[in-house]
This record gives sequence, structure tokens and C-alpha cells, in this order.
Amino acid sequence: MKKLLAVILLFAGTSAFACGQQEAQFIGKVINMTKAANGCTFEIAFTMYNVSGVCPLDEGEVAGTKFADLNCSLKNGSPISGYLVKKDGGSVYIE
Repeated sequence: MKKLLAVILLFAGTSAFACGQQEAQFIGKVINMTKAANGCTFEIAFTMYNVSGVCPLDEGEVAGTKFADLNCSLKNGSPISGYLVKKDGGSVYIE
């Protein structure tokens, strides 16, 4: 009985840590700004990248990602910071 209870508690504990979204905090600069039909796209050169301790978003998963700037307000070299978020099966976006 004790073994069964231990197994149940083990499975209950692991499901509580399932990540609905991965996250990382970053500071960086805009690079590779490109005009597109509906705005602009850019990449980020990170100067600081801190992954979440609970649901980390690894820098390798984000490298080379193009982000949208609908107003084309950013320029190459512009500072940028915030949180990167990736929901299950989705793309990475800045929050």
C-alpha cells in the first residue's frame, strides 16, 4: 500500500511541473532588419539571456528567429529587451 501511494504521489508531482509555455528574459540589439510586405522583420543579438528556472526556453531554440515589427519603428542596432515566450507547439514571440 505504501509503495502504491508513493507511486501515485510521484506521478502527481511530475504532472504539476508540466510547462504550458517556455520563457526567457533578454536584453539585446536589433540586427538584420528587413522590410516586408506587411511591416518589417528583425533578429536579436543577445547581450543577456536568462532562462526561466521553471520552464526554460533555450537560446538555441530562439537563435535565428525573425520577429515582426509592424510599424518598422526599430532600426539595426536599436536596444531591445523583454521576455521571450513559446507556448506548446507555437512560435516564439516577445512579451
